[in-house]
Amino acid sequence: MEADAKTTKANYFASLCDLLGLDFYPNYKTSSPIDTSIFKKANRVKTELGRKVIISETGYPSGPFFLGYSASKQAKYVSRACSDASDIEAICGIGIWRYRDSAWRSFPFQENHFGLINSMGNPKPAWNSLKNMIRKLT
Repeated sequence: MEADAKTTKANYFASLCDLLGLDFYPNYKTSSPIDTSIFKKANRVKTELGRKVIISETGYPSGPFFLGYSASKQAKYVSRACSDASDIEAICGIGIWRYRDSAWRSFPFQENHFGLINSMGNPKPAWNSLKNMIRKLT
């Protein structure tokens, strides 16, 4: 469910699920400030519906630079997202979108830059941020 929307309609699925998966992309339309405060919405979902939550998708693009995105901001977002999610009781897992940039191009432009590894197979700084957070949290 798209948690950035005004309503998740999670109640429609809750009775069918052990966990509810929410997608959070708080910086999809604006690069700054990096903001994970929307993750707290998971507490409300858990309280209202009695189900734990996983963040099935979240991410921050490394570009395009002309929209204010950068590889260093992406790395900062990944670290903050993992750390903040681990501090929220309702959240029991997080998935970072996406593993690798694709070679094809799409619109809007930031869609082409969500990978933690670039289309040539080279890790971006966010890849190391994810590895470091996994080590720290385990």
